[in-house]
Amino acid sequence: MLVCPYYPLDYFFECLPPSDRVGKGRDNKLKALKQGNLPSYHLLNKDDEMGIAQFLIVDFKNVYGVNFEFLKSYAPTLEARQRLLPPYREHLSQAFAQVFYASGFAT
Repeated sequence: MLVCPYYPLDYFFECLPPSDRVGKGRDNKLKALKQGNLPSYHLLNKDDEMGIAQFLIVDFKNVYGVNFEFLKSYAPTLEARQRLLPPYREHLSQAFAQVFYASGFAT
């Protein structure tokens, strides 16, 4: 099974060049994320009810293969798992598919 890391928006900006961390550079990056113009990343909305206080970024550039049996055995050990509901889940999977196929992994 393929998995991708995700992290808070603040961490995403910390990893960018200094010119993109503040001011107009930051605003332009956030706007591009919201519009889907950075295909290697996917923006997930914050959810105060679930304890997610800021936007999350899914990083499609770093894809890892994980054994499915391991995931099935590991999932019950977690206290809580956040899950995307439709149509957000489908939107995320379509965004991943576009990057996956465009990169040539699927050929």
